[in-house]
Amino acid sequence: MVEPYERLKGSPFYLRKVPEGNIVAVLDLKFEGRGLKLILPRSRAIKKGEIHEIILTTEDASPGGEVENAVYIGFWEASQGGIVEVGDELWIAGKRIGVLLGFDETHFPNHLNMVFKGEPLTGKERGLSLGDEIRFKRGEKR
Repeated sequence: MVEPYERLKGSPFYLRKVPEGNIVAVLDLKFEGRGLKLILPRSRAIKKGEIHEIILTTEDASPGGEVENAVYIGFWEASQGGIVEVGDELWIAGKRIGVLLGFDETHFPNHLNMVFKGEPLTGKERGLSLGDEIRFKRGEKR
């Protein structure tokens, strides 16, 4: 995949709406040697009604890189569409979960794997419940 905006310094988004949603599945899985390949694009449009997976790692990774150690939080459904970008913060049920590192398309078009850097606790270990609120907060301009 060629990324035409790869040379761009900082975010191209002056204003953008971020998606919101709710947890629709809670996971309890940790996987070493997963080999998630982060795609080059730094942002993705999320449509209302789409369902995507939330994965955490403690690794430093960026678009075009790979993540070996994965901790699975769950799946969420967008109740409001919007744009997410590397560097955005993920909040679930009012708690900060991590910072978006990128996207893996292993299961696309069924769903995107959204990979975040954060504390390596599964959804079960965090005590998440079905329906918990998902919010994204715009990260610092890069």
